[in-house]
Amino acid sequence: MNQLKHDNIVHFAGADIDVGSGRASLSLEVCCLGAMDTVISRYYARNLRIIEDLMWKTFWNMSLALCYLQTGVDARISAVNGRSIHSLPNWSRIQHHDLKPGNILLKPGTGMLPRCVVADFGCSLKSSDVASGRAFFRVSRCAAAFAPLEYPQPCDRSDVYQLGLIIHCMARLRQTPNSIIIRLQSRPTSSKYSASLNSLVSMCLHPNPMSRVDARELPRLVHSQMQLYGARHMRRSSLPDWAFGKIKP
Repeated sequence: MNQLKHDNIVHFAGADIDVGSGRASLSLEVCCLGAMDTVISRYYARNLRIIEDLMWKTFWNMSLALCYLQTGVDARISAVNGRSIHSLPNWSRIQHHDLKPGNILLKPGTGMLPRCVVADFGCSLKSSDVASGRAFFRVSRCAAAFAPLEYPQPCDRSDVYQLGLIIHCMARLRQTPNSIIIRLQSRPTSSKYSASLNSLVSMCLHPNPMSRVDARELPRLVHSQMQLYGARHMRRSSLPDWAFGKIKP
């Protein structure tokens, strides 16, 4: 994890091994606003709809994280300028394989909405793991409700599918996806949200991995659609304090 240096990936602070007990521990940054599953549960408890602004912010932050895992490149500037991303030389692609609302942490951002950070790389794979046959053991531990159709054979676009499920869960106020809606491929975020958001989520959820959006192209697509949505609807609003599971540093 110490090779991962990106604003939307949890920062690795250090590791410690207790020789006596044989236990190891990792030190990670504290994301003081909790996780996305708490936001979902608190909006559900109040029967309120999560604002679309937050879903676009989440989509944008996570698209940057997934592109970085695949390429080693921070795609922010290239995406804003409409350019495609090319991998760093000798970068070993990383697949997370356990993306779900509980693994999306939140911290204060530069704007009014929180920054989203990917955490928990316990099921992650490098491209070298897939080649060596170590993939099945890792992938078998991921949350079954968020498993793409191609499992247990993972691919580079499995994480894109799980990101689509996260946005679906935020829109539907669910902790796990509604498999019927996902299978029908019809408005995965519901008619309460924009056609552009529904369309982009559907592209992530295509049952055929090769027909899904490539993680390298995702930031550019998300940014262009987010800008179109924002020009018409973005409210520049923040979330109420009750939405977060705040953690004291």
